[in-house]
Amino acid sequence: MFLRKYNTALSGGTLIRIPMPKAGAADYATSSDWTPAAGDVKVIIDGTLLGNIGTLPTYSNGLWNFTLTGAELTGKCIHIVIIDSATKAVDDNTIIIETFGHASAMHLVDYTDANGFGLSSLIDIYYADIQFTRDEANATDEYTVSWYKNGVRVTSGITSPTLRAIKRSDGTDLFAAAAMTQIGTTQHYKLDKTTTSRQTVGEAVTLEAVATIDSASRTWTRSTGRDST
Repeated sequence: MFLRKYNTALSGGTLIRIPMPKAGAADYATSSDWTPAAGDVKVIIDGTLLGNIGTLPTYSNGLWNFTLTGAELTGKCIHIVIIDSATKAVDDNTIIIETFGHASAMHLVDYTDANGFGLSSLIDIYYADIQFTRDEANATDEYTVSWYKNGVRVTSGITSPTLRAIKRSDGTDLFAAAAMTQIGTTQHYKLDKTTTSRQTVGEAVTLEAVATIDSASRTWTRSTGRDST
């Protein structure tokens, strides 16, 4: 069995190379024994016959080289079935390929990616650090939010950041989603609230931060209150 990357054409070092037994003999077949013809080699993807292989195998250095297009590798399990014509020059044979590196592949991880087998490309982990500070000197509730992706702070591409505070007691808004302001050019964002929008003693709230990052709206929450701050 061979592992090959999903929907990625075989070439160079990724070619499938195997010896082919000569029909009725103990020797392996060379190019003088077998000249592959249309219909000798077929491709089956996940149990469904695709048809004749796009490129017939070639012989070099004692091995037969099989190449596949990206389209011929768009399944979990691909079978290359070799059945020579009625007067067989080579024995029947089957090559089994399992794919990797795609959500539709047999193996999700990308073994060609040196950084964690490509797991970061399968699912990115986003997180927001939401901080609440009571500024009693200025009668202000200060909120600061920083965004992270895969453990690294996001320093560009943050758009439409907002913050909302939801009362734990009844689910109504202490304040509705409000646009946050970038602190200088740091990609840290702030929001200040005064008077009736301030948190009160004995009343916890859920803070809901929303921002568009990597072309998607992403939401995080944190529960806090003046009693725990």
